[in-house]
Amino acid sequence: MKAPPLSLSLPPALSLPFSPPPSSTTPRSYSSAPSPPSLFSLQPRSFQTHPPFIWSPQSLSRSFFGPFKKKSGTDELPEELKEKDATEIYVLGQDLMGKKQVVMGLRYWMLAREKGSQEAQFSLAQYALADGVSEHDANLMMQGKNPVDDLIALHEVGFMAATGALSHVYFFGIGGTRVDVGKARDCAEKAANAGMMSGATCLIQIAQAEGDVGEVIRSKKRAADLGHSIYQFEYGMMLIEGRSPEYCEGDDVRTGLMYLRKAADAANLEASYNLGKLCLEGRLETQDVKKAMFHLQFAAQRQFLPAKFKLGQIYDEGSHSAS
Repeated sequence: MKAPPLSLSLPPALSLPFSPPPSSTTPRSYSSAPSPPSLFSLQPRSFQTHPPFIWSPQSLSRSFFGPFKKKSGTDELPEELKEKDATEIYVLGQDLMGKKQVVMGLRYWMLAREKGSQEAQFSLAQYALADGVSEHDANLMMQGKNPVDDLIALHEVGFMAATGALSHVYFFGIGGTRVDVGKARDCAEKAANAGMMSGATCLIQIAQAEGDVGEVIRSKKRAADLGHSIYQFEYGMMLIEGRSPEYCEGDDVRTGLMYLRKAADAANLEASYNLGKLCLEGRLETQDVKKAMFHLQFAAQRQFLPAKFKLGQIYDEGSHSAS
């Protein structure tokens, strides 16, 4: 079975800082939509296996356009794929994406979608809505369908990753969709209740846009409880520093330390740095120089500058043996 021919120049999914809510409520085409990063990381956790990678549009253009302009149909899908089921084809496509063979990976996903894979249908819709993807490329991937329609169809059959994605689509007005905060909130609540990080992060965006401090804090805790290391760090430090206790539902400093440790365990460098300082200073618990150095060195080795400066101070002051 041959996949439809592609001539793409799209970037793969990226992991970027959150974008602010748009100032306009007018609909936009999906070739120029803003790109909140949560929309790029909404796969169910069992499918989050490929590492993030960043290519420039220029390098993509060179590597994508060449092979697929040929009429001979180079890079055809292997014949043995005909015998594989949709899930297996999807996972094989994901492996190709991890190896930066993006176009071939997309071809596998297109075949998996034809065989009924909801994961492939969802992943292709994500890519079609990604910032920097032209309408032409999106149409090739989606075979002329609007990717938002695919997300809606998946949402209606209970595919919660799509529900989470739709919350961002409605909030940001992506894919020609008119901004609808009510629909965004409804989808975000359903997704968050189902354990989807995308829903929790959208609830934070909505609360921030509405200026509801209490709801921002509660939504950050919700995201932290779902494993988001940034919000584990933020909520933990807020508790440790005693900020806004009226919104923290009885959580105390010890709870804050628990969240900070979880964030550090998830390789959040700010959390590692702050946890190292707390261990060094003996705040909240008995001073532990060995633990402090472990956390500070972990962050410093990954080029987190405050940790580097702190280690420099420690060595200059002779408070820790360099050996």
